[in-house]
Amino acid sequence: MAFATYLSQLFSPASSLAGSNTTLIGGLALFDRFFRFLDLPVDVPEPLLSAPDPGPTPSSPVAVRFDHVSFSYRPDEEVLHDVDFTAQGGELTALVGPSGAGKTTLLSLAARFYDPSAGQVLLGGTPLPAFQEEPLRRVTSMVTQDLFLFHASLDDNIRYGRPNASDQEVMAAAEAAQLADLLRQLPEGLQTVVGERGYRLSGGEKQRVAIARAILKDPRVLLLDEATSSLDSHAERLIQDALARLFHGRTVIAIAHRLSTILAADQIVVVENGSVVERGRHLGLLAHPGLYARLYHEQFDSPPAAEVRYARDL
Repeated sequence: MAFATYLSQLFSPASSLAGSNTTLIGGLALFDRFFRFLDLPVDVPEPLLSAPDPGPTPSSPVAVRFDHVSFSYRPDEEVLHDVDFTAQGGELTALVGPSGAGKTTLLSLAARFYDPSAGQVLLGGTPLPAFQEEPLRRVTSMVTQDLFLFHASLDDNIRYGRPNASDQEVMAAAEAAQLADLLRQLPEGLQTVVGERGYRLSGGEKQRVAIARAILKDPRVLLLDEATSSLDSHAERLIQDALARLFHGRTVIAIAHRLSTILAADQIVVVENGSVVERGRHLGLLAHPGLYARLYHEQFDSPPAAEVRYARDL
């Protein structure tokens, strides 16, 4: 009896020990790929001499200029062709166009995740490569469709863009992003752990956390890639009100597939096949047959009178 008992207790550790070699070999292969990734050269090197710090807050509007920009992810496949427009300081510029037109690539260039193959992107008249990475990241905030939340509390996830913010500032940002109702439902409030990639939250709740993060960061340049795509109509209306306050004094470049969200844009840039094909405001673009008018009428068979009156008043 003792022998049989000890044998059963010995079997599991012995089996684990035999399998540890397989785990070790797999881990070594993983670490080899990991370190090869870390050793890759940096695509956007820092300048030897930095331009002046653009400043942490929107004390004055700053424009983002795409100066005849072309870009290729692969040498033989150009995704942007001679894109030329300016997102004026303190204004909302909307990027509109079919999927795959190059809108997200334009936002990535504005955030300097990549450098253009030709032309240049300028912030306040200074090319982005002239800025050091830290001050450039500090004045730019981006909310994407593919959100990433850490396996940490709501408080930690909102503070990610500005770790030294006070508790009152974090709560104010959460309320501005319409998270107050969610916080009341959670027994631990802001200290609730959201799980890996925020799996404990719905898609709309994750987007609101990302928007709260952007509000707390208080950037000069705000880049939005379908930041309200996972929200219902009521929540989207509340978020639009919050974003309208955030837009004040900032340069905003926003991608929107739901055209109802960008009727108030100061400038609408229509992109197709990597090129700018139209540019203007809502009513002006709607008055001429073109891609924007076609996209608009595909979403709205007949434009609601309230929307037309609202756009005319702008």
